Amino acid sequence: MITNPRLVTVIGALSLSAVEDPAAGPVLGRLKTLLSAIGRHPSATLSALPAALLLGEYGGGGEWAEGFVRAAAVTGRATQVLGRPVLSLRQSIDGTQQRWIIRLGRQSGHPVGGEDHLEFSAGRLLVSQQYLSLLLPDISPPPTAYTISRAIAIVGRSGLDKLNQLGKVETAEPRGSHALVVFPPEEGCADRRPVHALIVGPDSGSCPEDEQIIYLSSIIPAPDPTFDPTQLLEPVLDRLLRSASSSAPQEVLRSSTFYSQCVPHLPPPSTTPSASWIVPSWPAEPERSGLAEVVEWAAETAENLAKQLVSTSDSSLE
Repeated sequence: MITNPRLVTVIGALSLSAVEDPAAGPVLGRLKTLLSAIGRHPSATLSALPAALLLGEYGGGGEWAEGFVRAAAVTGRATQVLGRPVLSLRQSIDGTQQRWIIRLGRQSGHPVGGEDHLEFSAGRLLVSQQYLSLLLPDISPPPTAYTISRAIAIVGRSGLDKLNQLGKVETAEPRGSHALVVFPPEEGCADRRPVHALIVGPDSGSCPEDEQIIYLSSIIPAPDPTFDPTQLLEPVLDRLLRSASSSAPQEVLRSSTFYSQCVPHLPPPSTTPSASWIVPSWPAEPERSGLAEVVEWAAETAENLAKQLVSTSDSSLE
C-alpha cells in the first residue's frame, strides 16, 4: 500500500486524474492502457478516423460532435448547420405523432444575404445542456455541481523550448511540441486540486509554426461564484513559463485569458419532455472530469444515448 501523499499525487497525475487521491482501480487501468499504447499507434487527427488514436486539431469538446458529424456525413445520415443560434424548441402534433420544431436564427458573421430564420422538424431531439432554458423554460436551473477554473495562453518564440530539451532521448522518436505538466496543490491547501497544463503546438494544426497554446485547468469542488480563476492560475502560468522557457515570461507570452466553467447537475428525468434527451456538457462528478476520465465519460455517455435511441426506435415499431 502506498502511503506517501506526494507519490500518490504523482501516480494520479500520470493517470491524468483530476483529484489528488484517485481510486486505485481506474488509475491502474489507465496506466496499463497508456503504457501498452506507447509507440504502438501513429498520431492521427479527426481527418483520419480509422486510426486507433485521435488527436483533436483545435481542442475542446466540440470535436466529439465534429467527429460524429464527419463520420455520419460520409454515409449521408447527417447534416451540419453552422453559425446559427437556436431561437426556440417546441413540440407540435403532426397527425398522430409529436414532432419537434427547431427554429434557428440568422447566421452570425453574415449581415447580408441568406435567410433570416431557418425552421425544420424532427421526431426526436438531442439537445445540449446549454439549451436547457429553451427546452424547460418553466423550470429553475439545476444547481451547480462544481466549477472548473480555466486559462488559455498563447506563447510565441522561443516558446517552451526547455520542455523539448528535457524530452530529447537519442533512442526515442521526436515528441513534437506537445506536453502535459501537472502541478500538485500546495501543501496546506486542502480545498485545492491539481492544476493541469496541456501544451499543444503547430503539429496539432491548432496554431501557427511559431506559437504554442497552453490550456490550464483545475477543479474547484465547492461552487463559489466569487472565485477568481486568475488568482489561482496566473501564478501557475508564470511558474510554467519561467521553468520551461529560456526567455522571460513577458517576452514569450502573447495573450492569455482566464475564466470559470460552471458544471451544473442534470434536471430530473421526469421533467424532460417526451422524445427528447439532454446531452450533458461535462460530467457532474468531479472525479470524472480529468483529461483521461472525461474521454471515458464522453464515450460512455454517447453509447448510453445511442442505446436509448435504439430502444425507442424498436418500441415505436412494435
